[in-house]
Amino acid sequence: MSLLDAKAEGADVRVVYGVGDAAKMAKKERSREFSFFAVGFETTTPSTAVEITGKPPSNLSFLISHRLIPPAMKMLVEMRDLSLNGFIAPGHVSTIIGLKPYEDFPSVYHMPTVVAGFEPLDLLFGIYMILKQLKEGKPRLENEYVRAVHWEGNPKAVELMEEVFEVTDGNWRGLGTIPSSKLELREKYVTYDAHLRHDVKVEHGVDLQPGCRCHLVVVGKIKPTDCPLFMKTCTPQKPVGACMVSAEGTCRIWAKTDSNQLRSSS
Repeated sequence: MSLLDAKAEGADVRVVYGVGDAAKMAKKERSREFSFFAVGFETTTPSTAVEITGKPPSNLSFLISHRLIPPAMKMLVEMRDLSLNGFIAPGHVSTIIGLKPYEDFPSVYHMPTVVAGFEPLDLLFGIYMILKQLKEGKPRLENEYVRAVHWEGNPKAVELMEEVFEVTDGNWRGLGTIPSSKLELREKYVTYDAHLRHDVKVEHGVDLQPGCRCHLVVVGKIKPTDCPLFMKTCTPQKPVGACMVSAEGTCRIWAKTDSNQLRSSS
């Protein structure tokens, strides 16, 4: 059951812009218990940490599901059946962690790595920088997103993350367990852990629905149109896989554009 399904059956599920909204609701409705589902990568993690260290309302707990990008990149570069030529590292994540976490990719794995922004020109120039490295045969770490990303990132945000969270191995849908890729609350802050406060019993669910090939789309092994469920049983209106659930998912983007044109040009 998804959160939307639960809401349809009467559960009090609210969509918020950020953790601050959840805190405001908890303060306003003291008689009700609130649990904030904290998701996202290094970009959103500091805001969760800020709220936790700021002594949130006693009726607010946190279901932590933050993940880290560099360990996932390391897993990809070590997959022997993938043909990778370079990495475009995420700009928004890099505003927090800086460039240092990517150093091993060019130096150890000989993988051109460029931090780029999300505007079309940013991405195009990021691709150009990778192609230039490939042509020269000199893989290195470069920063295209200089207007927002600095080498050291945001030290205060990183320090706060390290204060609140500890790094553990984490499960990624369709990709299995990635070492040192998940964040959990440190012992000092476990009083805010929704699992412990409400004695939540996590059941082992289905990682991927039968026929779903989202895990292959995520790592670039297939295109969305190669999945037997795409635009049949898996649509933007009724998504099956994570690639269709997210507005930024590959399958959702593919479905929202001219799929026939994309299919014919591939």
